[in-house]
Amino acid sequence: MSEQEATPRIRQALDESEKALLDEDELPSDLEARVKAKAKVQAKLGDLTEEWQVAAVPIDLIIPKGEEITIMRFEAQHCQGPAKDKGDRTCVLWALSVRDERVARQRMFGDSTRGLEEMSKAMIRSIDGRLIDPNDPQQIERFWDEIGPRHRSMLVGWYQKTHNLSDDERLHFLVDCVAMRTAH
Repeated sequence: MSEQEATPRIRQALDESEKALLDEDELPSDLEARVKAKAKVQAKLGDLTEEWQVAAVPIDLIIPKGEEITIMRFEAQHCQGPAKDKGDRTCVLWALSVRDERVARQRMFGDSTRGLEEMSKAMIRSIDGRLIDPNDPQQIERFWDEIGPRHRSMLVGWYQKTHNLSDDERLHFLVDCVAMRTAH
């Protein structure tokens, strides 16, 4: 089978995450790695429906079992300055642990007005399909700057949504989960 004839089947396999549609010998070597990587991500996270979602998750990202993750795409047209030329940007997020919150508070340097921003940045686990580099502390700062104010506000809003009870949940909590008594 020629590569031109195989291309529609390869695209179908990539789009549908069904490596079974292809025989091993049909895959051009560069695409074989992509199919395997996509299959690994799909096995870890279930059915991701868009190619950008799969590409945003690094194969070696260690996701705690049972953790609900969020994958966000930031369209280039809303990014800041020259970063628009980098194309759409992506990141993988999940809720903060107590340790994550502690580290984010330390990055506030005593300035409480930086709280939401630092907590929101702490949720970022990968950028553009690559793991956060622990040897590059400015990586998240650069990303934060490049995605621009419109997208930064979306990340802050997402932090608030995922780390607070909804109005209905709050009402239920206050009505059904709190008991006040006076000791005699």
